[in-house]
Amino acid sequence: MKNVKDFPIKQLHRHALSGYIKNMQEELIQFYSNDYDEAGRLLKDRAHWIEFLTTMDVLKRLIRPGACILDCCAGAGAYAFALAAEGYTVTACDLVPALVDQIKERQQKEPLLTDICVADARDLSAFPDNRFDAVLCMGALYHLADDKERAQAVQECVRVLK
Repeated sequence: MKNVKDFPIKQLHRHALSGYIKNMQEELIQFYSNDYDEAGRLLKDRAHWIEFLTTMDVLKRLIRPGACILDCCAGAGAYAFALAAEGYTVTACDLVPALVDQIKERQQKEPLLTDICVADARDLSAFPDNRFDAVLCMGALYHLADDKERAQAVQECVRVLK
């Protein structure tokens, strides 16, 4: 095709959206790699600390003791480490390699996690079907701009869930 008029509108929309999503993913990785203190986010003020405590309380009520958990958007690992300290078996992963590096550094000091890896919530192919008792996907859904991308992430979480 030499002329954009020859390009079907639906394909043009999908092509543009695909480029937008890829650019968004790169911006997200850049932001969390350089410009944001994810490790300190839940400690920066009382509101964030209350968010952490409330979330932990809810998670502990909903997930049976000793369960095997995937935190597929672990960030710097705040919830992953806290749940592992409570006796859960936790695997932590995140899309942002710099955040996964932070988790690995903390793991050196506090060896609580079962596994740590870079992974995209839309593609959890590193894990088999029915692997985890609970899957945390706290973060990915509001970063994914497209309904199809969000559905893909949810489908992957459900796939690896027992």
